[in-house]
Amino acid sequence: MEHLTRMVKEMIEVIKAILIAIGFLVVAYMFSLFLADCAKSIGDWRKKGCKIKCLCKHEYDVEFANSLFGEISLKCRKCGKKK
Repeated sequence: MEHLTRMVKEMIEVIKAILIAIGFLVVAYMFSLFLADCAKSIGDWRKKGCKIKCLCKHEYDVEFANSLFGEISLKCRKCGKKK
């Protein structure tokens, strides 16, 4: 009887170790998916959201800046184009 209880305890410990390993792998996989999504979002933002596309290659003056909405109005010093 004593031998049987020792075997059951060992089996429980093995099953517990397997479940811990599976849980660790799932958490690591989800964390890697999260990091990949963050990297994609930052890449998209850098491509589309953070660049100021100007109309000409001259110097611009800031006419108006709204930090609440993230808007800015620029005017070219040389040709007067506004962006």
